[in-house]
Amino acid sequence: FSETEPDMKQITEMVDCFMERGYNYFDSAFTYLGGHSEEYLGKALVSRYPREDFLLATKSPMFEPTPQSELYKRIDVQRGRYGTDYFDYYLLHNIAGVREKYFRENGAWEFLSDVKEKGIVKHIGFSFHDGPEMLDRLLTEHPEVDFVQLQINYMDWFNETVRSKDNYEVAVKHG
Repeated sequence: FSETEPDMKQITEMVDCFMERGYNYFDSAFTYLGGHSEEYLGKALVSRYPREDFLLATKSPMFEPTPQSELYKRIDVQRGRYGTDYFDYYLLHNIAGVREKYFRENGAWEFLSDVKEKGIVKHIGFSFHDGPEMLDRLLTEHPEVDFVQLQINYMDWFNETVRSKDNYEVAVKHG
């Protein structure tokens, strides 16, 4: 697979195989595959299947301070890449460590609530890569979020750095 020359035949076959087996949740992000993943998924999925047949999730990164106005521009770019009017799930991407303040200081939480209220997004949330203390604080401060995406797998369940089990328990506590 090349970022500059996607194998759209293979991508399309993968999407079709996934859908044929009864799965329907597709997740990507603004930065995946050099920024092309959303476009490829738009061509292989959104342009070929009825919109109500699948759930579309994508993420907005904040790896550096990003003004709220840029978040609005970014979601419009993302809708254009996919060829859709709305997202079923929209996430603030990779909240961890010092980056957490970028979300807080630049109006990202307010942005999420606004795009949900406008119908651009059905469910708002964030992907999280830090400890349970921060997760508990964020979910307490932001009860408006509908979901959180955690790094959970067998190897990380008891990992002292990732702390999947602890993060999972915090998420369950917050419903």
